[in-house]
Amino acid sequence: MKPIDKIRIRTICCWAIIVICVVDLIYFGSLIIRYNLGNELFLFMCPDYIIIINIVVSIILLVGVWFYYKKQHRTIERKQTRKACDIYRNQKYYKIVPNYFVSGGYYKSGPISLLPTNVVYDDLIKEIFNVLDVSSNMNFIDMSSSDFLKGLKERSWKSLYTKNASCLIELENDSMIITPDIPSPYGRGLISDETNRIILNLKNKTNQEIFIIIDEVLTRIDDKYLK
Repeated sequence: MKPIDKIRIRTICCWAIIVICVVDLIYFGSLIIRYNLGNELFLFMCPDYIIIINIVVSIILLVGVWFYYKKQHRTIERKQTRKACDIYRNQKYYKIVPNYFVSGGYYKSGPISLLPTNVVYDDLIKEIFNVLDVSSNMNFIDMSSSDFLKGLKERSWKSLYTKNASCLIELENDSMIITPDIPSPYGRGLISDETNRIILNLKNKTNQEIFIIIDEVLTRIDDKYLK
């Protein structure tokens, strides 16, 4: 299932619960009104405590779901302004992958940028910022696992994780956040090394300085985990 579809399903579920609660309130509210008017036809339908419980539960669900719905969409709107990408590096290529914030987390997809490791640093940093801009666009390309790995010139997820040094780059206002990826101690895959996270103030950094810091992060991973 696509992450964007998960957002739509959550939205539909929220509105479905809201509609059910509103209908429930209208229905049981009418019972109370008719009861108070002395309409004997409705007296046998539900005991008083059942009506009260339904109304209370409906109000709680209505308020809770509405706040959840608003919070989710505020979070998505806020996170969409936060740009992110993954950088993988092996002996031949820098591989830059945009990360789209959908369904409460980052989702890796295309377009994938491949640059040779001997690329001029200005061109690499320029491409990183281009991909970061792409990541804020929700009209992303949904890719299958095979197409994703093919775009990265990898045969398997194992080769991607064991033959490439990688890090997550996030851009928020004038700050660039660089988080190294290291092998998971719990099994296959990678985890974020938050203890070695670097936060740069881009106002005081040139492209060369940014390149040097990213290169140092990837080289440390390469030396410690891949060699």
